[in-house]
Amino acid sequence: MSGTTISGTYLTSVTLSNAATQNPATVVTGATLGGGLVGAAGTYWTVSNSGVINNSSAGTNGISLASGGAVFNQSSAQINGATYGIYLNEGGSITNAADAFVYGRTGVEISGNPGVIVNAGAIGGNGTGISLGAGGSITNAQSGRIDGGQYGIKAGGYANITNAASASIEALSFGRTTYGVPIPQAYGIGVDITTGSVMNFRLHFRR
Repeated sequence: MSGTTISGTYLTSVTLSNAATQNPATVVTGATLGGGLVGAAGTYWTVSNSGVINNSSAGTNGISLASGGAVFNQSSAQINGATYGIYLNEGGSITNAADAFVYGRTGVEISGNPGVIVNAGAIGGNGTGISLGAGGSITNAQSGRIDGGQYGIKAGGYANITNAASASIEALSFGRTTYGVPIPQAYGIGVDITTGSVMNFRLHFRR
């Protein structure tokens, strides 16, 4: 498979639909995808991002892979979505490098099958930082940061969470003044798992 390289600026979504010519997909440094990146059903897509993927339209995602996949967000790269920064249906893996950034109402959502996440950058959400609907594993590496308004991490199924000594997982709910300025109102839940394990070297459970 030859794969595809995505460069330049796009104002509408970029769709991956042909596995023979578009898998893996590489978004190069300097590229801007203003309508997000979509992977069609039927293929486990591999995406490497070194650019900026931003989708701010209501109900949209930064990266959305219908049949799961592997996403590598390289150092200093950015992925933003109005609903999900990254959404992987049917499971998959995400590697978020140091100084890389993923953000949405939910930063990362992996559903259908277990997900594997290694984070050395920042993953955040207005509601939840990371959601694993079917469990999996999360390694928050040195200097990694996972933040959510209500939950830092929320996982169904069996989940293993490892948090490094210089990493943080936090949740802080916000209220709003009449002028729309967010102010801390109550602490949320750092980690909420149905069953599994937490190996904690420096974990901020705030509630």
